[in-house]
Amino acid sequence: MRYTTRGLVGLGACCLIVAVALAFVVGPCAAQGLLGHIRPAEHKHTTNDKEHKLLMAAKEEEEVDDHHHHHHHHHHPRQPAPNPRDVELEEQRAFTEWMRTHRKSYHHDHFLPRFEIWKTNNRWITHWNKKHANASSFTVAINQFGDLTSDEFNRLYNGLHVFSAPKASEKVERPRQWANTAGIPESGDWRQKGVVSRVKDQGMCGSCWAFSTTGSTEGINAITTSRLVPLSEQNLVDCATAAYDNYGCNGGFMDNAFRYIIDNKGIDSEASYPYVAADGQCRFNPKTVYGGKGGTLKSLPKGDEKALLVAAARQPISVGIDAGRPSFQFYSKGVYNEPECSSTELNHGVLIVGWGVERGQAYWLVKNSWGQTWGMDGYIKMSRDKNNQCGIATLASYPSM
Repeated sequence: MRYTTRGLVGLGACCLIVAVALAFVVGPCAAQGLLGHIRPAEHKHTTNDKEHKLLMAAKEEEEVDDHHHHHHHHHHPRQPAPNPRDVELEEQRAFTEWMRTHRKSYHHDHFLPRFEIWKTNNRWITHWNKKHANASSFTVAINQFGDLTSDEFNRLYNGLHVFSAPKASEKVERPRQWANTAGIPESGDWRQKGVVSRVKDQGMCGSCWAFSTTGSTEGINAITTSRLVPLSEQNLVDCATAAYDNYGCNGGFMDNAFRYIIDNKGIDSEASYPYVAADGQCRFNPKTVYGGKGGTLKSLPKGDEKALLVAAARQPISVGIDAGRPSFQFYSKGVYNEPECSSTELNHGVLIVGWGVERGQAYWLVKNSWGQTWGMDGYIKMSRDKNNQCGIATLASYPSM
């Protein structure tokens, strides 16, 4: 059995930050990850510097546009400026509608602070789409994370931290065939082969690492047995714990979860061990094992998108990414292209289920675990062959059966 770990990753996006004596960090992979515990900004809302600058830039741009418009078109009667009261009422209406759609309710003390955050986000989204109209390969939109500041979102949803492991443990497979992408079609989508389960929702728990692990295990199982059985993230959250350097809803690392499955001779089905988005007692039952028996773990050469393509053409692949930008929080559709993205600061665990090209932009088709209301019905197209953007090939691994 080959096991490689290239570092401890508290897949935090899913994964929250817990600093233990040894500067050990794990994080919640879910935007709501920590909300269940500390509800940080329910008490006061502070706009961080980045948000403040974004708003000021938007304001200045509008003023410049107004001035420009006035200067060149003074012979036309100007449209009266919208009444601030009307704007506020319209935003309140939209916020109430958003609350209904996403089944949100607040204690009366929290309504106004959350409304303020939502307004800031909604205005940023409108400004971003206007600024990048016709120039961007993707768009952003308000979604279930509309009432979280960027800082909250990252604290709650993104906390994957990568630590260098001793060099001796770096047994990364580098077979010659990784270089050969000949014969791989221009696009592929494992969903069409019936080996990808529905999009799941990790909820208020930093468990993205578990969802990424079950996703690639479900994939290889379905490919080898011709039967797709959704597997239990809760089994991993409850059982692949401290002995494997995973911390349930406070974060973990896919490679460590694979190691648990291998040692454990399998993982239970989701139906037999359903997800509850909270840490619990281990209730693994060998009678309901539906996947992962007799597997080994393979890791891909760090940062090598060619090797990643060869692997993804064989089966769905678990990867770590930087999901920490507002443009990711509010991603809506298209090929995500974020130059600010880091290829080393990874904070979220996801699953590659395909690849392709859209309007000349090569992409990876990625399954997330934030439910179907995020992104493209729960999926995102991430830039491919853009110098390992967002670290898509930095931490890629998969189970081999």
